[in-house]
Amino acid sequence: MVQLFDGAFCAELPENFLNASALRQIPDNQEVFLQDSKENLTLILELLEAVEKPQDATVAKFHFDSIAFDNDASDSVIWTDVNLSQKDIPKFHSEQANGTRAFGCQKILEKGKKITDAASNVAVLVHVITLQDFETDIVCSVNIPLSQTLPFPKTLAEVSPADEAALQTADRILSQFTRSLVLVDKSLFSAN
Repeated sequence: MVQLFDGAFCAELPENFLNASALRQIPDNQEVFLQDSKENLTLILELLEAVEKPQDATVAKFHFDSIAFDNDASDSVIWTDVNLSQKDIPKFHSEQANGTRAFGCQKILEKGKKITDAASNVAVLVHVITLQDFETDIVCSVNIPLSQTLPFPKTLAEVSPADEAALQTADRILSQFTRSLVLVDKSLFSAN
């Protein structure tokens, strides 16, 4: 189990994920982990103010769109947008919590590249656990570079077979992370 937010949370994460705070400054409301493997996944855990559920989508879609905005994505599509079941977030049975999931793709120009450079297709998988008692959205996301998928995939079926394994790996890792995520210290949410 990896300790998150100074031990306020813990969760299971494969050993080949490195804490990005050893390499760069990370905002206080985030934990970022970089995978040291061929998939080159990035897992991000954010604590954000809870948002109202949109009428036509899930809270995860709202956060997916927010991530696309933050990434300056030139194109974005959601492939799936669903609710998570209680078995997907079993460690939050004593809190008033619900979960949602959005999965899609964003066309992103890497930081430092020129606007004339080619943008990358990055699949983004988002799980959101909304803790109503604390008015907080726990946003867990994984970025999956789609190095073999051209052009921009409007549907999941358009992802190249070479990138499908990375998508499956990311789904397995994020699902296990979300299932194992435990709130250890509720004082994290206390007013200062």
